[in-house]
Amino acid sequence: MGGSSEDLGSVGALEQLGAAMSVARRVLITILVVGLVFASLYEVREERDDWPLSNFPMYSQLAPNSFREKSLYGVSATGELPLTFAMTAPLGDATLRYALDRIGKDEARKRVALEAFKTVYDTRKKDGKHNGPELLGLVIYEKKWKILTDLSNIEHPKKKVSARVSFTSEASPAPSASGAP
Repeated sequence: MGGSSEDLGSVGALEQLGAAMSVARRVLITILVVGLVFASLYEVREERDDWPLSNFPMYSQLAPNSFREKSLYGVSATGELPLTFAMTAPLGDATLRYALDRIGKDEARKRVALEAFKTVYDTRKKDGKHNGPELLGLVIYEKKWKILTDLSNIEHPKKKVSARVSFTSEASPAPSASGAP
């Protein structure tokens, strides 16, 4: 250990560094470090996610043994099809999944949301943004995977219907209550 006083790991080198630093610089660095610590603690307490002061909630929990995801499918005359970004833009995959999760369990809210998705689909189709089929309905599926280490079930999630809306043509008027045309 008998290193010289110029050795960076020695106490003498640290004393030289401290002596070379002005009092104003020490105060400024201390204020910055203390401010950063308090800002980080505030972010954690408020459960905010303002990078670089994030509380990193993704890593603060045990990993679940299953994974759930909601997906939007269109129903056409030939069957069901997953809707692509071209069909749902400006909602990308992540934003669409977030929106589907936020719809909740209220049936009226689900219907309004699915009708809005249909409007976006039809507008983009009319504008030539995609060449998907005419939609007869929309379905939100909740898919669930049990997490297996070998991922052997990745192509076969359990699916259940979270919401379903059928769109009928409005060309034929509904009969009136009196039976008159």
